[in-house]
Amino acid sequence: MKKVLIVDDEKLFLSSLSEGLQSYSKNFQTLTAENGKQAIEILEREEVDLVVTDLRMPEIDGFKLISYLSKNFPNLPIITITAFGTPEIESQLKNYTTAYIEKPIDFQKFADQIISTLEQTTVGNVRGISLPSFLQLIEIERKSCTVVVESEGRMGVMYFIEGRFVGAEFENLTNEAAAYEMLSWDDVKIDVGKPIRKLDNQVSIKITDLLLKAAKFIDESKNQPATEKKSESTEKAIFLDLETKQGQVETLTTRSKISTNGAKVSVSVEELINNLQNLEDVLGVALFDCGKADLTFCSAENNETVKTLATIGATLFVEEEKLVNELQLKDSLEEMVINLNSKHILIVRTPNIELQTGIILVLSEDANIPLTRFWLRKIMETYTYQEKPMADFH
Repeated sequence: MKKVLIVDDEKLFLSSLSEGLQSYSKNFQTLTAENGKQAIEILEREEVDLVVTDLRMPEIDGFKLISYLSKNFPNLPIITITAFGTPEIESQLKNYTTAYIEKPIDFQKFADQIISTLEQTTVGNVRGISLPSFLQLIEIERKSCTVVVESEGRMGVMYFIEGRFVGAEFENLTNEAAAYEMLSWDDVKIDVGKPIRKLDNQVSIKITDLLLKAAKFIDESKNQPATEKKSESTEKAIFLDLETKQGQVETLTTRSKISTNGAKVSVSVEELINNLQNLEDVLGVALFDCGKADLTFCSAENNETVKTLATIGATLFVEEEKLVNELQLKDSLEEMVINLNSKHILIVRTPNIELQTGIILVLSEDANIPLTRFWLRKIMETYTYQEKPMADFH
């Protein structure tokens, strides 16, 4: 039997929905969760066919839950509940892959929407939430946040303040040009973090207007005759030309001094570590041997807490790598995030696998993990460095 997971922090509302849906028990089973954290726990042990979620909740809100679903259950359909919608927004959301229900709920309409969505999943017509649809939800809820978007090895970031688009970055593109590029990607994974504190060259654009312009650009590109189809490099040149005309060629985040001209920059390990240490919310940087989990360098030698967390991170990374090898997955572990009560540990393997060196960032409790992942990746893609004996650093 199909299972529907309903997530809402209002206990009475959640209970009334669950009781009302009992009359459909022959069609589907109803599961409930009071926040995103409980929902994730259920999803990890139950096979769910549809998620219905409110957006404003404690602990893990609906946006972060949808982010989790996009990465771990990309084909799982989602119905969102909000008290801040409008008929115009509802009409726009129908163009995307998620359903949208406004509070107070029309119960019969709600039940019909669940049944309709489950019927579509049976024949494979429904997929998880799309990036445009997710951005529409940000506009509806007037949310301030950072959204990191990944697809086929590419990673970009968008910034939002009170439901308006204020900036974006992808490689050497910024603002609208970067957003149009990301909105053209298929099968995206979405990660949501807290809003950035400061932006250079900040814009302020209604998300609906941004999506309409992006859709027009993408549609025109797809409708070009085959003889006029542009190569990827030509399309990127178009985005750059658009960006230059807008006067937005500088990077947005003032704390990062990363080159954006696409060229690799050769630096010493000390310079690489300094760039990592300068990222916001980073308490310490460590390097370790991916084969033995031994720390070969730690920028916080006098901070025992950071040093201990780095050692724990290195040990867990190596143990997980051993498990991957034992399972004969013919793959290697590239990244790990460990979330503790008061700290976070982000671990990545350096791009040069032969060096067998891992990088550990120990982050503060309120760190913007998605944005830190983005900048860490950008640093690793921008800089090359020569491995040298770690004894030189002590």
